[in-house]
Amino acid sequence: MDYQRHALARAVDHVLTVEDVIIHKLIAWRLRDQDDVRSIIEAGVALNNEYLNHWITEWELADRWSDFG
Repeated sequence: MDYQRHALARAVDHVLTVEDVIIHKLIAWRLRDQDDVRSIIEAGVALNNEYLNHWITEWELADRWSDFG
């Protein structure tokens, strides 16, 4: 356990969660972004819907998100 804490503390790169990737792609809304969101959904990735819905509401992206229904 001690090693894991040190390894994480030394990490240089930060990676977005899948929910944050979706939100960024809904904001950008290029065709490629729409395809990426569709692919994420089709892959059946577990999503934190509470987090996702919060930011979709905050950014007023509900119309775009509803396209993936």
